[in-house]
Amino acid sequence: MTIFINARFLCQPLSGVQRFAGEIVAALDNLIGTDPILAAAIGPIIALHPEGVLRHAQWRNIKVKQVGRTYGHIWEQGALYRASKGGLLISLGNAGPLRHPAQIVALHDANIWEIPDAFSSSYKMLHKTMRPILARRAKRLLTVSKFSATALSKYLEIQADKFSIIPNSANHIMN
Repeated sequence: MTIFINARFLCQPLSGVQRFAGEIVAALDNLIGTDPILAAAIGPIIALHPEGVLRHAQWRNIKVKQVGRTYGHIWEQGALYRASKGGLLISLGNAGPLRHPAQIVALHDANIWEIPDAFSSSYKMLHKTMRPILARRAKRLLTVSKFSATALSKYLEIQADKFSIIPNSANHIMN
């Protein structure tokens, strides 16, 4: 089975969510590059992105491919969904295709509910609609801390133990 990565984060300004996604994918790239048995067992990994890449991936073992001509959530729901629906999709940035049959989704925090004034009305409306659907449909959920898992479970009405924890890194602080 092919593993696809939602690499929309390459087209977004760099902040914590995009840094997290980049570091996770870079670690995966390094891991499969140093373990040929694992690489063979996992199969091909393809990072799919929309037009307009801001940052170029430095991955040696993960193929990078542009699909579609749209961008943003429209790209995720259309071109990304069509290109990835035959495999496992990993979406590391709080969003992904709602109809995807096999998706791992990272939801980073519950800030849209807990600090609503920090977000535009349209962003809140979209994400308050999208995230519960993604959480129910995802094959696996990820978040960055037990605190975030507890907060998200409250608003998404799912058990906190449904989340696997992958902590954020602070390595960028030293640069």
